[in-house]
Amino acid sequence: MSVSEREAFLKAIAAVPDDDTARLAFADWLDEHGDPDRAEFVRLQIRRARFGGEPCPRETELFGANRDAWLGPLAQLGDCEFEFERGFVESAAVRGSDIATHAGALREHCPALTKLDLIGVRGFGKQIADALPESVRVLQLEDWPHPDDARALAQSPRLARLETLSLWVGLESDAAVLRTLAESRAMPALNWVQLVQLYGGLQAGERAGELNVSAATRAIEFNAARGSVIAHVYRPFDGPFPLNENVGYDLYAGTVSGGEDVLVRCGQVCEVLSFNRSARLQSGALIDLTGELSAAPDFAFEKYNRAEVLARLHQRIGFVPGRIVVREFAGRSVLPSSFVEVYKFGTFVDFQNGFLDEPNAEARESSIEHIRYYLRSSNFCVGYGNECIADDSGQIHTT
Repeated sequence: MSVSEREAFLKAIAAVPDDDTARLAFADWLDEHGDPDRAEFVRLQIRRARFGGEPCPRETELFGANRDAWLGPLAQLGDCEFEFERGFVESAAVRGSDIATHAGALREHCPALTKLDLIGVRGFGKQIADALPESVRVLQLEDWPHPDDARALAQSPRLARLETLSLWVGLESDAAVLRTLAESRAMPALNWVQLVQLYGGLQAGERAGELNVSAATRAIEFNAARGSVIAHVYRPFDGPFPLNENVGYDLYAGTVSGGEDVLVRCGQVCEVLSFNRSARLQSGALIDLTGELSAAPDFAFEKYNRAEVLARLHQRIGFVPGRIVVREFAGRSVLPSSFVEVYKFGTFVDFQNGFLDEPNAEARESSIEHIRYYLRSSNFCVGYGNECIADDSGQIHTT
């Protein structure tokens, strides 16, 4: 009897994941059936969701002691992510290759799952379509789906509550994939589709404009087939990137007397890159300080004293160090001698999609994880001849 009662509670929670009534009733039931830890955890998380604040020590203690039991076999999945809200898994990131094997566990242990990121989708469309919990409202396909994957998803009865769909674009097969999804009648609640254009901007060089037009065209085609404007292109490389006053590796951000934001690469000959009000690179100049520097270098391998160089720049151009915001740029576009660059994705990421036909699912998923690292974080790259990684502090933290 208790098993059927438990299933009834989980179904009620799955049917209305925004409502706390069934969750609190389930907490009472757990107390009565020998699981006081989970009952207390549900109540603590609901209280925090209502009143805000950080997890209390008791919530953290309960979670640490019981996480594996509450996730069941899902706890053994490597590199997967599960986030609990109001006592249950609210969002998860799961590998596409694991979805079929753990479909039952996903539905049992994540009855209130509303947001699901699938890492590696190509070739797993049918398994995914059959395994999805019916509570999912936001589905992010971290991959370039094959048309067969799209057909399976477009026919899945488990997507009736889906409101938001995200997938990567940039292949010739996009048109067929998106047309199939747009024409689907299995997703009546769908009201937002995000087409993630990964390849473009600085990385794409002369092809950048062509690729932007292609992605925009796919969105237009999707909206026409759907009969409503719900598809939009997201270009992560086109966002703003902060630069701290001391970026690192002789790079300093700030402003000059004319009011422009600038990025300076210090040396006996300094590079000064200027940005307009839209954070776009607009001009570059060299300031030769040869013969003007007399202070001892900061380090034996350097040829100048940083404080002295900054003081000279202040005298020459009114340079004042400070935080600025820029968009992707290559210094060589305005200053042929410059190697300074700022861009979103590291060069190790294979944006040419060469791993699409990689037969080893684990190898493909590893490549996708590299992309997700940049998509799911504030990290971006700063180049000055070598590639470094910075984050929203605007400072280089990894070389």
